[in-house]
Amino acid sequence: MFDSIYLATNEHELLYMAKARVLAMIKVKIVLICGLF
Repeated sequence: MFDSIYLATNEHELLYMAKARVLAMIKVKIVLICGLF
């Protein structure tokens, strides 16, 4: 099982990863749209 401290410190990493994934997906979509045209 996970410790509460581990989860508390991991929340920031999860938020950072989520933001990074969203930005990466947006960049990929922009590249694909620009590539189609």
